[in-house]
Amino acid sequence: MVDTRISCDCAIYSWMQTKNLIGGAWTGADDGSVFAVHDPATDALLAEVPDCGEAETARAIEAAAAALLDWKMQPAAERSRVL
Repeated sequence: MVDTRISCDCAIYSWMQTKNLIGGAWTGADDGSVFAVHDPATDALLAEVPDCGEAETARAIEAAAAALLDWKMQPAAERSRVL
């Protein structure tokens, strides 16, 4: 029988972006704070991600609302291709 369990090694996630995409730019928390994300099964550290607050959230919502205006004008075939 083949062992299909996956060992959670933080190094395997080194390709993963751990910042927030806001308005086309990868950003962290304004004050630089982060919090740890752990695998609940092993408690292994997976990543440290921005601990964003109200200001960052407001910017993200504003950027998403602005992007929606262009996005909804795209033909369904193009939106499908992107997704």
